[in-house]
Amino acid sequence: MRGECYVVVSSMIDPSKDWETSLRDSMGVTLNFKAAYFLALSIGEIAKPDVGYKGALARINKFKAVMIKDKLGSHCVSIINVKKY
Repeated sequence: MRGECYVVVSSMIDPSKDWETSLRDSMGVTLNFKAAYFLALSIGEIAKPDVGYKGALARINKFKAVMIKDKLGSHCVSIINVKKY
């Protein structure tokens, strides 16, 4: 089945864990943008995002990718709209 899904990738890699586990813990896939946005905030531990939900949705519709940063820290998460095969 073809369609679209959203890949969430965090910049936070935990050096105390092995590489595979850390990579798995810092990524996720969802079928809709709303779930991807809230997953990104959770995975990235972002309390105050620099882009709100509506702003992020507009950017994902136009560019197929959005980066969300935390206003209070250095955490960063990307959401990418990809084709599902």
